[in-house]
Amino acid sequence: MVEGFCLDLGCGAGYGSYLLSYFCDRIVAVDQEKEALKEARALYQRPNLEFRELDLEKIRLKDEFESPDFVIAFEFLEHLDHPEVLIDQVRDLLKDTGWFILSLPCASESGYHKHTYHNLSDMKGLLDRGFEKVDIFFQFDQWIMPYSMKNLFKDPTAILFTLRK
Repeated sequence: MVEGFCLDLGCGAGYGSYLLSYFCDRIVAVDQEKEALKEARALYQRPNLEFRELDLEKIRLKDEFESPDFVIAFEFLEHLDHPEVLIDQVRDLLKDTGWFILSLPCASESGYHKHTYHNLSDMKGLLDRGFEKVDIFFQFDQWIMPYSMKNLFKDPTAILFTLRK
């Protein structure tokens, strides 16, 4: 069990939030899609898991949440008009010992994405926002590899980052 409060941004239908709830003391999962949250609430119930409907581009995180120990944003930032604004808010909200764990898909041309990231260079500008420690991992389908192994594989499906203040 990881002690602390986790905030899951862009939780969708809630499956990932549900899995995380087995490892966190408390998790609040947020999305703006009513139907996805309706499904999440119906399928994934745990005493330490709460689903909230919020448009994260229209609120200030500090107005809605206490400082979390962890913030998760898997395959979510590419859907935002201004992902850098949310990253800055997460940095300011996190506890000093907090972690921000996020992933971005590589070169996905989905009609739902407002931003497309083709490689690590495209993503660097998002991450250069006042975090002192940034770790990088590549995702190849369901495998996660450290950045140091990047030459062994090509064309990752996503890049995963852990950021610390």
